[in-house]
Amino acid sequence: MLKLEKILKNPKVKSHLVDTLAAWTFFQPIRIFSELYVGGLETPEFIKSRLIGLATALTIAAPLTKLADKWERKVWKVTNPKQYARRFGAAMSYAIPIAATIYSAVLKSSGADWDEILKTVPTHLGISLPIAAIAYKKYIDYIRKKLGTTPEYLQ
Repeated sequence: MLKLEKILKNPKVKSHLVDTLAAWTFFQPIRIFSELYVGGLETPEFIKSRLIGLATALTIAAPLTKLADKWERKVWKVTNPKQYARRFGAAMSYAIPIAATIYSAVLKSSGADWDEILKTVPTHLGISLPIAAIAYKKYIDYIRKKLGTTPEYLQ
């Protein structure tokens, strides 16, 4: 058996990769719209921001997803995926400070100026967070089911 196949059979590694894939594919269209059409990033800045964003996602998307899952269960007492009001409150309360900080850092690292950042980040948060509160949770649950993983805290 190849080493890669052995690595992918590890449920924690597979869970990390699936959560990262789900986060990256879900939020990419919103970020692209925010950066190009609202923030007005130039092509080199845009390309750098997406590459830096990919590297950032590979590193922190899965741990942040796990944090979000724990935040929902422990702080907001979400016990059922259909508790939409609680899931919405949980998503809004943890995601705004985390997403704003990380996304601003990604944009600044790509060469965006503060004017571009101040246009892009609120637009991204204003579009993605209300959607993410419910739609992303359904999306990640769907991706996890299709790819045969469960949240790490359930393993």
